[in-house]
Amino acid sequence: MILFRFTNIFKPLFYHFIGFHQPQRSMWQLLWQIPAALLLLVLTYKACLLMIEPLPDDPIFKPLAPWWFFAASAALLIPLTEEIAFRGLFFYYLQARCGYWGLLGWSSLLFALGHMGPGLLPLLPYYLLLGLLFGLIRLHHHNLWASVALHTVVNLGVVLFTLLGV
Repeated sequence: MILFRFTNIFKPLFYHFIGFHQPQRSMWQLLWQIPAALLLLVLTYKACLLMIEPLPDDPIFKPLAPWWFFAASAALLIPLTEEIAFRGLFFYYLQARCGYWGLLGWSSLLFALGHMGPGLLPLLPYYLLLGLLFGLIRLHHHNLWASVALHTVVNLGVVLFTLLGV
């Protein structure tokens, strides 16, 4: 009960510190920033795929959950939690310790390393760029909602390509 009261008292402060603010008019810039970022990411991803051998047709690489659960979690839940971790808490921790580029570099590197798996090392430049774009959007808008929006659109595209088998 005491912990519940403690978290309720500091909840607005916590959201503010990690970057959740009321969206401003500048968020309309996302209408051109998201398509530009997607174009850059698609080109980088295609270039990285040239260096990867196709994944084996092994059951371990197939989704374990139903398609609707996979789609909902990958397009909504995962972007929100990753942005809170990488561009919220980690940004807040590093802001006082690093400069602008150090902040972007460390958060991008941690994001990229968090997405590495077996055989995915050639995708490291793609994940670094992805983390950099999410960080730039976050810093440009001074709002975590902007990077959550971009991350959601990127993951939604990945989900659609995965489900369509592209």
